[in-house]
Formats: sequence, C-alpha cells, structure tokens
Amino acid sequence: MGQIRRTLGHTLVYALGLVVNRGAAYALIPMYTRTLPQAEIGVWELATATTLFLLPFLDLGMSSAVLRYFHVYETDDERRVAFNSSLCSLTVFLVIAVAAVFFLAKPLAELAFGGQEYARLMKLTALLAAITALSNQPLAWLRTQERSLAFAGLNLVRGLVGPAAICILVLKFDMGVEGVLWGDLAGLTMMTVIALVLCRRWLRLEIALDTLKPMLAFALPMLPLGIASPILTISDRYFVENWSGKEALAILAIGTKVGVLMQFFTQAFQTAYPPAAFQIDKRGDAPEIFSMLLRLLTVGLACVAVALSALGPELVQILAPKGSYGSAYQIVPFIAFTYVLYGVMLYVMTGLAIVKRMLISSAIICSAAVVKVILNVILIGPYGNLGAAAGTLGCHVFGCVLAFVVTQRVYPVPYDIGKLLLLSALAAATTVVICFAAPLAPMIGLPIRLLLLALFTGVSCFAFVTSRERREGRDIIAARVKRIAAFIH
Repeated sequence: MGQIRRTLGHTLVYALGLVVNRGAAYALIPMYTRTLPQAEIGVWELATATTLFLLPFLDLGMSSAVLRYFHVYETDDERRVAFNSSLCSLTVFLVIAVAAVFFLAKPLAELAFGGQEYARLMKLTALLAAITALSNQPLAWLRTQERSLAFAGLNLVRGLVGPAAICILVLKFDMGVEGVLWGDLAGLTMMTVIALVLCRRWLRLEIALDTLKPMLAFALPMLPLGIASPILTISDRYFVENWSGKEALAILAIGTKVGVLMQFFTQAFQTAYPPAAFQIDKRGDAPEIFSMLLRLLTVGLACVAVALSALGPELVQILAPKGSYGSAYQIVPFIAFTYVLYGVMLYVMTGLAIVKRMLISSAIICSAAVVKVILNVILIGPYGNLGAAAGTLGCHVFGCVLAFVVTQRVYPVPYDIGKLLLLSALAAATTVVICFAAPLAPMIGLPIRLLLLALFTGVSCFAFVTSRERREGRDIIAARVKRIAAFIH
C-alpha cells in the first residue's frame, strides 16, 4: 500500500498546483467576457487550440522519454546524460521550428485563424507552444523524482505571474487577445526558468547520440498520439468557427471551460501516476493494484463530472455574467464526461508504455481521432455546438473501449468490468435527470440537482469503495495537508 499512498498523495499535491495555476487563469475569464467582444473570445479559443496543436510537433514526445528512461538507467550519471541529451537536442530543434513558424506566419494564420491579419497571434502561439515544450523537460525530471511540492510551487509561480501580467496588458494597455497571450507567456517563461534552476545540479551542455537514439526511438512513435490527442479534444473549434462563426465558438468555449475543470483531476493523476506505474509493475501483485486504482479513479472522476453537470448553469453564469452565453451550460455534461473517459483511456494505456508498445497507443488515439473528424462533419453542421460536444464524447467512448480491448491483449489486468459498467450507467442516468432539471427556475432546479449529486456521490463512495479504502483516503489527505502546511510555513 505504500506506493499507492505515495501515488495518491502526490496526486493531491499536483492537483493543488494545477488548481492554483489554472484557478488563477479561470478567475480571469469573467474579465475577458466583460472586456472583450464575443468574437474576440472566439479568437482567444482558436489561439488556445492552435497552441495545443503545435505542442506535440514541438515536444516530439521527449518529455515522456525523460520519464521512461529515468527508470531504464540505474546510475545518476546515466540518468544525467539522458536528461541533458533530451533537453539540449530539443532546445536546438525548438529554435529552428519557431523560426520556421515565424517565416510562414501569414499562411499559417490564414489556416488557423481564418485571416492573415492574425499573423502576430500565430507567432505568439508558436512561442507559447515552444516554451511549454521546453518547460516539460525539467518538469518531467522533477516528476521522476516525485518532487510534487516543487511541481506545485512552479505552478503557483505561473499562476501568479501570468494573470498579473494579463491584467496589466489587457486592462491598462487594452491589448486584447494579444495581451492575454503575452501575459501567459510571461508566467510560463518564469516557471520554466525556475524549473531549470531547480534542476541545475543535473544540467550539462551535452548530447550523447548513443543515449539519444533509444530515447528518440521511444518518443517519436508517440508523435502521432500527441497529434491525435488535440484532434480528439479541440478539432471541433475550427469546424464551428468555419460553419457558425466566432460568436458561436465563444459559446462553445465558455461551456467547454466549465467541463474542462475536470482536467484539474485527470491531469493531476496522470502527472503522478506514470512514474509510480513503472514501480508498481515490479511487484508481484501489480495487476490487482492496477485494477483497484482504476476503480478508485473512475469513482472520483465520475463524482466530479456529475458535480460539474449539476452546477453547470451557475458556473457558466460566474464565468460569463454578460453576453449571450446562457446556452453554454448544455455543453458542460458532454465535456465533463469526455474527460472521465479520457482519463480512464490514458490510465489503461499506461500498460502499453510499461511494455514499450507505444505504436499501439498511437494507433488507438489515431483511430479515435478519425472517428472524431467524422463526427465533426456529421454533427456540427445540423446541431452546432451541441453536435460538437456530442462528437467529442462519442469519439472518446470509442477510444476508451478500443483501449480496453487492445491493451488487455498486451498487458492483461483483471479490471472489474461489471462494477465499472454499473458505475457508468448510474452516472449517465443521474446526469440525464440533472439535464432535465437544469432549465427549471433556480429556486426549484438547483435543489433538485444538488440532491441528485448528493445521492450519486453517496452511493458511489459506499458501493464502489471499500471501508478500508475510505480510511486510507482520509489518512492520505490528512498527511498531505500537514505536509503542505509545513512547506508553506
């Protein structure tokens, strides 16, 4: 149980860091919806989507290689050489790639934003993606050593510097979307510099080709996976913008921002889990531990998704108190449960990373991405934003089922499929009733939704989590709270 306690404990700390970082960013959304025209919110969403599309091309999967090869090599010298070979070679590549984007900024802006007048935004998105890819290197190194408090502290830095810069640039200098991107870049750059300082005793200017080659052999097959991932989650933005306009895209963006709050939890777990998974795999009872963790993960994610669905109308009102964003709450349940499926899918596919079968992972994600594009074409035209949200959920259902079936053939784990399906059915039924209650007057609808949420949470925690696991969870939370308090003081 020691490794499990550490994994869950680190997950809580990573979640805290992400909440501080993303929470500060979310706190600015009401300012955006008050000060920026609705069409500009759509432009901001396109800039975010384009940054996410560029990131896998610039990261090349090397942050995952750093994580994996820390556990392949056994001595500090070998690990140092691997880290520096990845960091230095990637830095050279990023300089060349960003220069290429700057040179092609106008045609790329036409493709991504629908006009060459957005060339400056195209350059900024390239810089954001490049610095993110660079920051992933020292962050991955900290994760290998399970330095979750340092990781959380770095997110705190970004969560303070970035929003402060954005407020100054948007409110004082009226820079609009450009100000948002420049401010985000300032916070990201500060975090990256401090992360490198934390890794300074490991840093050397060295590239060992005999070490870099196997790392590239592991990382490059993940490139299709990295490219397909944003297709799964954000490719609909471009379809909506082309067929419905930037104002409609702004509504999709606000609804998605509420649903994407799930990322606080899925990303926190995925940040803590891979290093622990490689350690758990060495145990004789690894399959049983993996099965238990998936059950607990699914219970936790399902409860959060139902909560976001229940509070969707209120959260949309908080993020967008002005403007025509009221219908955005209809999108929230689709996106929330998309991230439940996405988290489960990535969890299951960790088994493929353990056995170094990343081409299979890429094939699964790419297959789901193809389904996503097909659903975009079929659903967005007639159904608009709801079609986009339904297509996103549908392709993740396909990807999750495919991941289960394929991964079990390569790395079998005795998952309790019956309990997982029962939990899924209960969550779906609860959410459907919540959606019917959402249009009711708040004095009537909100109590109904909160009651349904409480019933679902209670049934899930007592029917799908054992009493011992509940006690362990309370102990882990208490221990981490004490450690965080000691760190702060």
